[in-house]
Amino acid sequence: MGKVAWETKAEDILVLHVAPVVYWTRYMLICTVFSRPQLNAILGKMTKEAEEAHGRTLSVNPSANSGGWELLDYGDVVVHILTADQRDYYDLESFYGAAEEVPLPFEEAAADVDTWTKKL
Repeated sequence: MGKVAWETKAEDILVLHVAPVVYWTRYMLICTVFSRPQLNAILGKMTKEAEEAHGRTLSVNPSANSGGWELLDYGDVVVHILTADQRDYYDLESFYGAAEEVPLPFEEAAADVDTWTKKL
């Protein structure tokens, strides 16, 4: 899910291991988008990836016309896709501040590319 967010240019992608903090899920992914079309693109790609690669479907489909916050609940993974204003306002990172952040391997690979290109 995180890689889908990264590939669709979401920003501030954060994965938290929340199992020690809450009883209803194990991981939470939070990412920021900058427009409704970008949000819809991420929704479509994430739901497709979850179904095709992991056999997971949503019990409730997200609303394509809601505000700037969408939630995808896959049981052990919950995804929050928010606009910058919504993310600042609700500040989920602080609310789940006791949760441990999970490093994302694709961001490390991107950092290596950035370092390499800066040497040119």
